[in-house]
Amino acid sequence: MKTKLYWSQFNHLFNSKKYGHLLYNAETNAFANLSTNMFDLLNAISKEEKVVDELDDMTIEKFLQKKILVKDKNDYLHRRRLRYYFQAFDTSNLGLAVAPTTACNFICPYCYEENKVNKYMTEEVEQQLLSFIDGHKRTNILNLTWYGGEPLIGFKSIQRILEGLKKINHIKLGLHNMPTNGYLLTKEVSLFFKENPMNSIQVTIDGAKEHHDKLRMLPGNFPTFDKIVENLDSFIEYNPKTPVFIRMNLLNDNIDSFGKTHKELSSHWKGKDVLIYPAFVKDFSDSCKSNCNLVSREDKIDFFRELKEKYNIEVKFKPFNSSTGLCGATHVNYFVVGPEGEMYKCWNDLGVSEKVIGYVDGREKNYDVLTRYLAGPTIMDDNECKDCSIMPICTGGCLWVRHKNLYENKDLDYSCCARKNNLDKTIELQYEETLRTAKAKY
Repeated sequence: MKTKLYWSQFNHLFNSKKYGHLLYNAETNAFANLSTNMFDLLNAISKEEKVVDELDDMTIEKFLQKKILVKDKNDYLHRRRLRYYFQAFDTSNLGLAVAPTTACNFICPYCYEENKVNKYMTEEVEQQLLSFIDGHKRTNILNLTWYGGEPLIGFKSIQRILEGLKKINHIKLGLHNMPTNGYLLTKEVSLFFKENPMNSIQVTIDGAKEHHDKLRMLPGNFPTFDKIVENLDSFIEYNPKTPVFIRMNLLNDNIDSFGKTHKELSSHWKGKDVLIYPAFVKDFSDSCKSNCNLVSREDKIDFFRELKEKYNIEVKFKPFNSSTGLCGATHVNYFVVGPEGEMYKCWNDLGVSEKVIGYVDGREKNYDVLTRYLAGPTIMDDNECKDCSIMPICTGGCLWVRHKNLYENKDLDYSCCARKNNLDKTIELQYEETLRTAKAKY
């Protein structure tokens, strides 16, 4: 008796005007260019108007390898959930996002940390944090991100904590990075990180000088663009092996300037390990909802296509398989540490007292918040996500937003994958990249 086979829910049949009949599978990122007869047959099979047995054995075998046909409709979801559990409860690594201060020297209009009280880490809390790290005896790798506010306002704390880490013998520093606005990235700071290297540093430059200086400014509307570029020049000189990621936050106001700005900054740092990339501003704060001109999901794909066609900026359309949808908030050994030693599961919660899950000195724990993050709703528990044809290449959006909507009756966009609203268009772009990659190999 033959094993019953099923048409995968992650298949997408698409009639491209440029490339003809295409079949794409999101679980394996596999493409097939089909004849009209095969396209019609598969279309009928997908609608259960025809049976899989009408395919020849060789085709069935190929389709099984590429997960176009499956033996168990729930197999992918079970495997994804298992990988999620393995990663979420792995204690070999400790992940910390440490905010030595909640203060910031900028007044960006889209900031989701607005109206939070400025606090600074004391040397006593620094020692408590080091003891907390040392107490993880079964852990041998610390992945560390400096966060804020603006973390470099707390530079002295950063220096003391990194020196203290060198005395903890059983833990080695793994990933070490920092997002910063770059204004305080002085020569002293650059030289310090030459001796205490980071794996990467992220600095935000929001477009050309005239636009950046309207969005990322000091109190009093003082501009910051020139100072940031000057500081980055110095940092790159002293830290040539540290990758620099230049993040450009995009709204409809500045999205058209990305291509030009990318070319200008790429030329400025030509030959250096600098990557300029776009990031779409999200509606995390009420002020942004009223003041920000957010980019729609539909417009994002057109933006990426234009980057390739108009500016010849290489864009990777082929997605990576998202094996779990795991973020730090759902990892048992990941914590955001605030300047008073308070701990959170998500850095969007920093400074929100009711989201504190405990303290590095061992004080009481808030198990209500902790269990929501560790055992609460994920992409695998969302019926819309479970039925989605591109679930394997989607992280499920922001878990923090998912929780806000569920537990606080909010109506925030949790950044469902932009591909979903532009599936035919993005599949065609992915196919073009697949053809380019294949051609480059020969």
